[in-house]
Amino acid sequence: MTSATLSTVLSFYPNNKNAGTFRDELNDLGVAKGLAVMKAEPRLHQVRTFFRTPSNWVYFSGHHISGHFFNRLVNRTAGFYFHSDRIEVYTPEGRKTLRKSHEFMLHMAKPQVLLWTGCNICSYNDVIQTIRTLFDSPLILGYSGQSVWRFTRKVFTGEHYGRGGVAIPKRNLDTDFFAELAKKPITDLEHVRDCWIGVARDSYPGGPNIRAKFTAIDPDGTIHSP
Repeated sequence: MTSATLSTVLSFYPNNKNAGTFRDELNDLGVAKGLAVMKAEPRLHQVRTFFRTPSNWVYFSGHHISGHFFNRLVNRTAGFYFHSDRIEVYTPEGRKTLRKSHEFMLHMAKPQVLLWTGCNICSYNDVIQTIRTLFDSPLILGYSGQSVWRFTRKVFTGEHYGRGGVAIPKRNLDTDFFAELAKKPITDLEHVRDCWIGVARDSYPGGPNIRAKFTAIDPDGTIHSP
């Protein structure tokens, strides 16, 4: 199978099972595992290395408010602000501006899929346009409105968890994002988009409020929801 070549992860949750699934399942589809930074307070050099590494599949996990991606809702000690021509990163060690095509080179791998699991990444046109400009029009997968880990877990694995993390038995008809991805070349961004939207639709047939949170934005800016 012809596939993209590299996946990378930046997660402010050290024990993020969804990030691990992302890396492992893509690796089974032929995508090499690149750098995974999974710490609440990563070292500054780790974050800089992450952003200067071109990657085809990129997974972000943390909190998000208005173009600011960060580790904690209270006492924010690590994160980054994204702009159309640069990223401003900070950790307990200090701050650094990474300018596009200089120290910021994450966007240089094509085709590119960005999966953002923070809240409201896809809610506001100005945030969407900034990401599209910074990354040179990737496929964006993420959420409109509030997101929680169990939404991504359901789409990634078919496993469903209720409030409080209580496991709910898997249905026989449940599928998952990666099983659907394997059916066609994963360099086909329309296919990748349809897998994200289709599995979200099928995962929450009786939950329109949850289903509507799942969003995909094509490289040309077209927005899709289940």
